[in-house]
Amino acid sequence: MEHTLKEISDGTKGSFTVGLSTSRAQVILPLALKKYYEHFPNVEVSFYINDTVVLEQALMDGSVDLILGVNASRNPSFSTMPVATDSMQLIISDSLFQQHFGSRRLPEFYDGVDLSEFSQVPFSLYYETGAVNIIIRQHLLDHGISLERTPYHISDCDTHILLCSTGLCAALIPRMLSLRVREHNEKCEPSRKIHIFPVKNFNYPLRVELIWHKNINQPFYVRAFCDMVKEAVWQLMKQ
Repeated sequence: MEHTLKEISDGTKGSFTVGLSTSRAQVILPLALKKYYEHFPNVEVSFYINDTVVLEQALMDGSVDLILGVNASRNPSFSTMPVATDSMQLIISDSLFQQHFGSRRLPEFYDGVDLSEFSQVPFSLYYETGAVNIIIRQHLLDHGISLERTPYHISDCDTHILLCSTGLCAALIPRMLSLRVREHNEKCEPSRKIHIFPVKNFNYPLRVELIWHKNINQPFYVRAFCDMVKEAVWQLMKQ
């Protein structure tokens, strides 16, 4: 008992729950947890997967101890640690791109695309309550752009990428998650290759933050987890 209490007081034993999105969990956690386990093998970490708006409520009611949120509300009850500022990119399969634009404009689009030129291209978008959907809608509104064919609405970025690879639709994804596209391109057939283009004049950055309740004093092992997640995200953005 004395040994266990000492581990807890030293911040080397305990448990906590982290909320984040599916897509970010898949790219961040493999980088962060390997190092975390080396230093904190006796800390149990659980993960709750959902959109930021749901995670914020879970943080308020105590269901989770920490969330990795995107464009979270400025709730005065929260403390935040900025992790990264992300941007949006357009992804489209080579087959769908050739169908609408041919190959002549490919070099031009690698410098940036105007979404108004994609008004007739089918898209998969995000749920209405999602942080990414809100800034996409704002960009379309501000620039008078209408994406007239949006048959699919999905919160999971990996599903957007898989649908995109089949040539069914294009999608807009955060730059941080484009590593998944590069992994796909390394293994796929040439016809299923996905192009990644920056979006011109997209002035709505994604604030990626670690957030916890202001009234909770985080143990050392939680603060260390935050630092390692921030380092993992930095590595991702560098790639």
